[in-house]
Amino acid sequence: MNSILCIVLAFVQIMSYNIRVSNAQDGPNDWEIRKPATLLMIQDQKPDVVGVQEALEDQCQYLKENVAGYAVTGDSPNPILYRISGMGNEKRIYNKCNEKIRKYFF
Repeated sequence: MNSILCIVLAFVQIMSYNIRVSNAQDGPNDWEIRKPATLLMIQDQKPDVVGVQEALEDQCQYLKENVAGYAVTGDSPNPILYRISGMGNEKRIYNKCNEKIRKYFF
């Protein structure tokens, strides 16, 4: 009997995002003004994983509550978002990756 080895290559889109702290007095660049743009950017780019820098607790909570289709692991100041919707069978791979992400980043 012949055996066939199938190798599946998956491409993962990774984004790094310096969200900038929410307590800075940034005038027109204030966090309250940047919130909608943050969501739009993630929705537009559709990365599989987003590494966030400089996020304070309120920003982490905002991401957890408002970025649809993503789970958030880790806490302030460097949470990581990973896509869970639209993944089909790959979802279990991402759940397994979550363990590895936590191991390497936290």
